[in-house]
Amino acid sequence: MAVAPERTRLTWDYSPAPESADHVRLRDSFGVFVGGEFADPRSGKSAPTVNPATEEQIAQVAVAGEDDIARAVKSAREAQRKWANLPGLERGKYLFRIARLIQERARELAVVETMDGGKPIRESRDIDIPLAAAHFFHYAGWADKIAYGIAGREFRALNYDQIPGCTYCDPEIGSVGLSEAKARARGYDVRVGTFKFGVLGRAKIAGETEGFVKIVAEKKYDELLGVHMIGLRSTELVAEATMALQLESTVEDLIRTIHAHPTMAEAVGEAAHATHGAAIHL
Repeated sequence: MAVAPERTRLTWDYSPAPESADHVRLRDSFGVFVGGEFADPRSGKSAPTVNPATEEQIAQVAVAGEDDIARAVKSAREAQRKWANLPGLERGKYLFRIARLIQERARELAVVETMDGGKPIRESRDIDIPLAAAHFFHYAGWADKIAYGIAGREFRALNYDQIPGCTYCDPEIGSVGLSEAKARARGYDVRVGTFKFGVLGRAKIAGETEGFVKIVAEKKYDELLGVHMIGLRSTELVAEATMALQLESTVEDLIRTIHAHPTMAEAVGEAAHATHGAAIHL
């Protein structure tokens, strides 16, 4: 009797999917990044960063102390002087290369962002990482064109402390200027004031009562140093704070600015009052 030949069994091996963490290689621990390299924190402290989806530890990250912050600020100031002295064309080359590196590592960066913050991979992959690369391409293209792109107009160096940062999440986050920690690291005698959105009539009407506004100011001269907020409309409210910093406003100026009622913008005025120790509705 003839015996049927045994069929060959095939085994298929699949490459890691774009959303897979298999192709992401991270260290077990990360120090503070100062002067172009990682170093152990002088504070001697670290903390775990955890994947919110699995609750597994991703790595240990350094917790910077005052000495670490001071060293980072000193290094950044030295680097800024060298950067400012570079011709626009050379700065453009560096910015362009950063943009290309982001694109080359886009898959890995998207997965890491999702692992660390819990953001959906689609948002990290299709929005955040491409936008980051696009921003660097944009500024790389302008780096050598500013001199004649604004011909006949006054040219002023860009103050990076006055560039607002917005995170379009829920709740929204808006921030401009120095944080409390950065202000102290620069030697300012700092005072702060906070005001919760939940007190506002407009927030109660919208059913969005979470969040707050925090103001960082210099104590002696009342100089406004930074404004940070999280909650409804924060990415829009930060525009007032950006204007205030641009005009070198004091906290007193914000206090004397009339904010319509009921609006979310009232929180900015109330936080200014709180900075002077006298929030009206608390």
